[in-house]
Amino acid sequence: MVTKSRFWDFLIDPSKPLPRSVYKKSILRGQLSILSILVGITYIVIDSVNGVYLNIYYYAFLIVASLITLVLNKQNKPLAANITFLVLMNLLVFVFASSDTYRSGVYTFFIVSSITGLTLCGYEQLKLGLFFVGVSVFLFVLAYVFKYSPVLPRADFSETYITLYFTANFVVSILVVSTLLYFLIEINHHTENELIQNNELLVKTNQELDRFVYSASHDLRSPLSSILGLVEIAKKSKDPEEINMCLNLIQDRVKVQDSFIYEIIEYARNNRMNIHEELINLKLLIFEVIDQLVYMQGASEVDIQVIIDENTFIHTDKARLTSVLTNLIGNAIKYQDKMKTNRFVRIGLLKSATHLSITVEDNGQGIQPKFQERIFDMFFRASENSKGSGLGLFIVKETTSKLGGTVSLQSEYGKGSIFTVSLPIQQPLNLA
Repeated sequence: MVTKSRFWDFLIDPSKPLPRSVYKKSILRGQLSILSILVGITYIVIDSVNGVYLNIYYYAFLIVASLITLVLNKQNKPLAANITFLVLMNLLVFVFASSDTYRSGVYTFFIVSSITGLTLCGYEQLKLGLFFVGVSVFLFVLAYVFKYSPVLPRADFSETYITLYFTANFVVSILVVSTLLYFLIEINHHTENELIQNNELLVKTNQELDRFVYSASHDLRSPLSSILGLVEIAKKSKDPEEINMCLNLIQDRVKVQDSFIYEIIEYARNNRMNIHEELINLKLLIFEVIDQLVYMQGASEVDIQVIIDENTFIHTDKARLTSVLTNLIGNAIKYQDKMKTNRFVRIGLLKSATHLSITVEDNGQGIQPKFQERIFDMFFRASENSKGSGLGLFIVKETTSKLGGTVSLQSEYGKGSIFTVSLPIQQPLNLA
């Protein structure tokens, strides 16, 4: 069975990427060419059954010209394909209209040819489209007002043939016009959706920029002010212990600053970099993340458990998933409850037919209910004592969204939290 994408590959050259509007018109042009071939075959059958052989050569010409248009379309020559198809359409309609009785309905094709010209040429070739509208009007006047018939004589057909011919003309006209209108509606729908999405993205970007400027005034300048103060104390002090204490505090401030800048870079990278998907062994990736966090303060005091089958695979962006897991597991270690003896971070897995969900569970401090709705907001801190920048969970949400997934939270203050990252399945999960 030929799939839709393979059929479209037959209409255009899939190796040459095109802008969406050009791509759509190429598909439409290819579909109209195939429809013209089918129309030519249909009319040949109708005329043959009714013993009318005069027009068969013209239907054959329609089929050949449509094939030429299809070839030009496949070679990505839209102007040549448009001119070939529209000239063909107008000439053939005129040939049949000039020998037409009013009751056969051939005149409807002048309307079809006008709409086709404007649709295929679009705004980019508007003058050409209007030219072909003028050609259609001129040929209509020539055929029906001046009754000019240079090719075929005006024939006298039976009532049965005229009725059949009128029905066929009407159905074909409806099919072509409906195809054109569907194309225009679809283009308009996608354009409006893109405009809405771009506006939403612009509003979101502006809001994030405002929050960033506000936070940067504190999170970037505050550590620098502290460092400058400590440098002044160290310069004036002659006590080695005091100087050493100042150096340690400076080091701590620099680490905070470095962490903040790193998270900004992570956020920017997530927004700008293309998705690079690969097949990943999930358990191995989690152990790689844990190895990076093993020297984190407090990591040795937490029992990190990975309850995932070692043959579990997922097809996604490794760098982005690593960032998500690093933030979630790192937070679980950072906000452990020092009052509890059996502290743990448990990483598990839930599977459905369409999604794979990674859970990061801990029995740490938990998050107060009033903060849970805002926990994924940019620069939000659930505690004044937090040493983080407030970007970590925001990056988790944005990165997960970029991967086509979602992240959710279940938390009870004083008991612990469960973060669930749900990602779409694109490849088999269990490989032998």
